[in-house]
Formats: sequence, structure tokens, C-alpha cells
Amino acid sequence: MFSFLGAKQVDASLRPASWKAVLLHNSMWVISPLRALKQRIFAGTRWGAKVNPFSLADYPIYPGWKVDEISLDRCSAFWLQPTSSRDFSNSSLVILELHGGSYLHRFKRGYAKSAYFYSQAAGKASVFSVDYRVAPNNPFPAALEDAQKGYEFLRSQGYEPSQIVLAGDSAGAGLALALAMKLRDEGVDFAFRAMVLFSPWADLAARGYTHETNCHRDPLFGRLWGRVPKFRGDYYAGEAGVDYPLVSPVYGDFSNLPPAVLFAGSTEILLSDSRSVASKIHAAGGVCRFYEMDRMLHVGPLFFKNLSDSRWAWWQVESFLTDLEA
Repeated sequence: MFSFLGAKQVDASLRPASWKAVLLHNSMWVISPLRALKQRIFAGTRWGAKVNPFSLADYPIYPGWKVDEISLDRCSAFWLQPTSSRDFSNSSLVILELHGGSYLHRFKRGYAKSAYFYSQAAGKASVFSVDYRVAPNNPFPAALEDAQKGYEFLRSQGYEPSQIVLAGDSAGAGLALALAMKLRDEGVDFAFRAMVLFSPWADLAARGYTHETNCHRDPLFGRLWGRVPKFRGDYYAGEAGVDYPLVSPVYGDFSNLPPAVLFAGSTEILLSDSRSVASKIHAAGGVCRFYEMDRMLHVGPLFFKNLSDSRWAWWQVESFLTDLEA
């Protein structure tokens, strides 16, 4: 784990993987190609990937919670809330969740479940998940505009910026960084309480060195042998280009950003994105805790919560948010 708090390096060792995490990591070399083949064969059928947009009826609702679907101009959002003030201990916070999916895939059940994880890590805070527009039909700046609409909605509900925790995974984590940079540059009061970032896709130009060094180590986006295509985001960047900072935040200005906690797996192709984000926040005098986890799959803590490694990551999120209260 590489971990930074402000200007102090806390620990420079790699957080070792559990045996279950190693087993899952290795098995994905077989599971991932089979899953991709299944989706290609059964595309558009009930055995393939879900075609219809996610709706309120699809959202898993557990006792003690309620979910509302909110219209945000050109997209929708889902607002997860405890049913009464007695059910949560940190009602002052709200999570603004921006989901991943390579800017190609919309909100889905897995992200709805992750909303509960974010909530629990923040003392059962409410979670506002934006189902933003995606490429290729809606390239940049559609997703960023929708994310900002989500922020503006929370402000209209009486939340101060200091009560909002900006959270995202993969493309959503990159979008969270872009939103913070955009609001700062526009002079908007954006002093978020914190950012929680899982494996941010922050360099859509794919210039990071781990695109080469981890191309045969990443079981989700890599290959055991042969050439691995660059994981670029031209289809999302559109006319802005992949070098534009609000498309690829790694090329942006990292000054005056909110405190951040960041996680990435040691074998990810996108690992260099996370390392660059952490080092640039640190170099700009910001607060960032970065945890590099041995053989953790891309955004693994969101989708493999039962792993001890994932539980450990969520404990670090809770600890980080608690430390900011002190």
C-alpha cells in the first residue's frame, strides 16, 4: 500500500492479498473471456447484458431504507436514504456517487449495491447516484454536465459543499476529479468534504506506463499473451480530445482539491492513473491517502464486498471520513 496523508508518506509497502483475492484474481483469466463471449453471443436477448435503462423497480431496497428517482434535466438519479433520523448517526453528510463503466455503460444494480457501501462507510449517510448520459451517443461534456446537475440538485436541497462527499469508481472516479476541477475553475463554492476514488480512469490518452508493464498482469483488461490494445477514450472525448484536462484529469491542475482517499490494484492496467493522481495531489499540497492493494481487481471493493481485502478497503474509507471530522 502506498499511502499519503498531506505531505507525509505514511507507508510505502504493498498491502498483501488474501488467498481468496489471489484465487479470484487468477480465475478471472478464465471467467472474463467467457463472460465477454456470452455477451457477444446473447446480445439483445434475456441471457445477455441488460438492454433497458436501470429503473427504480430494479433498485434493491432493504429494510430501513427508501429510494426515490429524481429527474435531472437530461438524466435521472437515485436517492438512497434511511427511512428515519433514528436509523443513521451521520445525517449531515450526503454522498454524490458517480458510477464507472468506461463512459459507455449506464447505472446498474451493482452500483446500486455499492451505494449502500458508501453510505455505511459514512455513518449511514444518504447517497445520490447520478445515472449520467454515456457515449458514444452522448460524448463529452454530457456526463460532466449531468454530474454538475447532481451537485446543483444537492445544493438546492440545502446541503452545503462541506457536507457533500464526492465518490466514484473507474470512469466515475475520473469524472469526480473533473467535476471538482470544473467547479473550482468556475469559482463555484465546491469545498467538498472529501473525495472517495476507486481505480480512477484519469488518463484517457492511455500514456501511463502500467498500460505496458501490467498489460499481461491485468485479468480484466489485459491478456496473457499477444498485443494488448491501448485503453483509450477517444469515443468519449469527442472534439475536446483525450488531452483535455476535464476529459483526462491527470493533465489538469490539482491545486485546491478536496481531501481524497484512493484505491487501486497492483496489477491493474490503470494503476499508473491512480499513482499519478495521488502524486499530483500530494505535490500540489493537498491531502491524499493512496492504498495500493496486491492483486485487487479493478474496483474490486465495490463488487466483491465479502473479500477481507474489500472490507479492509471500506474500513479505510470510514477511517478517512472519520479523521476529517476530528
